[in-house]
Amino acid sequence: MKNYKNLPDDLQSRICAIETVEGVLQKKLNFDVAFEAALKKCAHMDPRDRGFAREAAAQLLRRLGQVDHVLQALSDRPLKKITPDRLVMLLRIAAVQMLFMDVRDHAAVDTSVRLAIALGCVKQKGFVNGVLRSLGRQQKELLEKTDIKSNTPDWLYKTWMRDYGADAAAKIADAHLQPGPVDITIKSSSENQTDWAKRLGGVAMPNGQIRLTKSGFVPSLEGYADGSWWVQSASAALPVQLMSFDEGAHVVDLCAAPGGKTMQLAARGAKVSAVDIARKRLGRIRENLERCNLNAEIEAADGRVWMPKRPVDAVLIDAPCSATGTIRHQPDVLHTKKPGDVQRLIETQSEILQNASKFVRKGGEIIYCTCSLQKSESENVVDAFLKENSAFSLKPYTKDDLPWLPEAVTDQGYIRVLPFHDQENGGMDGFFIARVIRA
Repeated sequence: MKNYKNLPDDLQSRICAIETVEGVLQKKLNFDVAFEAALKKCAHMDPRDRGFAREAAAQLLRRLGQVDHVLQALSDRPLKKITPDRLVMLLRIAAVQMLFMDVRDHAAVDTSVRLAIALGCVKQKGFVNGVLRSLGRQQKELLEKTDIKSNTPDWLYKTWMRDYGADAAAKIADAHLQPGPVDITIKSSSENQTDWAKRLGGVAMPNGQIRLTKSGFVPSLEGYADGSWWVQSASAALPVQLMSFDEGAHVVDLCAAPGGKTMQLAARGAKVSAVDIARKRLGRIRENLERCNLNAEIEAADGRVWMPKRPVDAVLIDAPCSATGTIRHQPDVLHTKKPGDVQRLIETQSEILQNASKFVRKGGEIIYCTCSLQKSESENVVDAFLKENSAFSLKPYTKDDLPWLPEAVTDQGYIRVLPFHDQENGGMDGFFIARVIRA
């Protein structure tokens, strides 16, 4: 494995960003996996350089369409024909610093030329210098000619237009340009939310969570090690917050990893069966349950066929999906998902929901949710299920269920959170929730 530990710190942070983006675009890796792999090739970077590398990589993945449009306008040849390939990545990382990050133009140009030399592109250093200096002079007018829609794959943008209309689709694409905030769930609802917000440097949210306003290494924050709270997006916390069950009720978290909802259920006194097909990811649930001193039965199994020994009170299905609602946190989704993936996921989602219907007790509820923005993975799956299963009916949500986010409650009684909802407070992850009851 080639490493870059002998490079100066400022060059290491840039090459770390390049390696991360290459991991996503070329190897189709999850963003966090690609970033950790890139870090291993570099010397220990201080928090500032590490944060810079992560931000640069994430910004480029969010803005790749605009960046490439600008660079193409400055190049005398198609970007696809510029060799070596890494030279294009070097220009992209430099451009995203100059266009969308607080980096001085001369600093971005200087580090990029030095990095070109360090990477063996000595003959191309003049080309790099020329393109980036031109960008420094023309960036305002060049950026004005770009279209935010170009950052989103055409097939995905068209889906949003079909599902929500042109205006909402544009707002979704615009919301995805900003990084997602870090939200946390406090273990005990009796603890003082305002006090924790002050101690952690965050703000209290209407749903009882805390939204952090300062960046930093989360595990080093007060209360993490002793299990007083865990990281969980505000949207992902909603399904359990809206459930009603008695203490001791048997609730199955049928697609449990990474475990935030399992911990919510356990903290509220449910007897939880956490089931997931990914055995490795269940290890993370065990670690978090232990850290937070919570209990749940954990089982590695396929949610399409798993059965409990007896009927259960409720089933929570956070179904495997395309995760397009999490793009602000996981910008790799823009570049790793394809239309064929969605169709395969729909089949799996339908099978999991159908299986859950076999073991929920009479009068029990099934909560079906996804972090997908596509109705084909969400509303359509539930609609089809209800048509085929007369023993189940929709128990609609109302605006009284979600008074602080009424725009997320649909006329049909589903909850559909869009990324631009609650934008004044940092926005939300895209999410869908449905509640069906067995007669």
